[in-house]
Amino acid sequence: MRTFPVCGCSRHCLLLLALLVGSAMSFAPTFGGQKQNSASIQRRSEALRDVTRQQKKSTKLGMVDNLDLSLIDVQDMTVSRVAFWLCLVAAAGTAQLGRSAIPVAVQALAGQGSPKGGVDLELPYPEPVYEADVVEILANIENMTIPAIVQDYPIPNQLEGYLRYESLVLANPDSHPMAVRAVFDSLALGINKNQVAPRVAIQRLESYKEDLSKLKFELTKGRTIGVTALMILLALIGAADYFSLYHLFHAYFPLWPGVETFPASLLDVGKLLSLGDYYMNDVPEMPVDPSVYPV
Repeated sequence: MRTFPVCGCSRHCLLLLALLVGSAMSFAPTFGGQKQNSASIQRRSEALRDVTRQQKKSTKLGMVDNLDLSLIDVQDMTVSRVAFWLCLVAAAGTAQLGRSAIPVAVQALAGQGSPKGGVDLELPYPEPVYEADVVEILANIENMTIPAIVQDYPIPNQLEGYLRYESLVLANPDSHPMAVRAVFDSLALGINKNQVAPRVAIQRLESYKEDLSKLKFELTKGRTIGVTALMILLALIGAADYFSLYHLFHAYFPLWPGVETFPASLLDVGKLLSLGDYYMNDVPEMPVDPSVYPV
């Protein structure tokens, strides 16, 4: 067998080939590390997506990052959201009615006009109401009659045929203003009444001619009934406000510590300042009991 001498060029080629093989072997662990890095990056990406989904869920529900949603009564929360809006409408309606029922301020009438003096009727007004002033007003009404006053002194938006307080004032321009208010209040049942049925007004005015003390009796009776009705109305307003706040907290702040101690928690400044941390915009999904199966 003949052997051929290896030339210098061939030796260089073999050396280069050995270097290439060694380099390839040296890079083998690096390729495995890249695979490990890829798996680590994938796990971090999945974890990041989970965090993002949790943040979206928290944003949708509200400020519930550190709250235990398993403590929420989902059914109570759902019902309270409906009840809150119903109570809010009721509270707004009773508040509007309450403002219209606030007694007319008669303090502004004090000091106006010149009373004729005489016997003080001892009526509950800022200044004395004298018998002579009341008798003068009753005489003017008798001369003009109630239907004539209603017709001659109409007031915008008044009920047809009803006597308005403003009409009685216009019909008695020279009489003592506080006495005019007292006479009209004795005709109307309740407080803050600015109109009265003509039939009722005529009957009571006729009774005053026989006994002027009946004016004080009718005035006291009307005030008593009016104040009682106002107290009942204020109680209804308070109840509507209470239930509005009660359902507000149960509907949108079910995990707020102040829910358990409401309404005393309204006086706790610390709890009120933390209220925003417990806000929930949406109702969470109702947990399913795994032991219960649909039939």
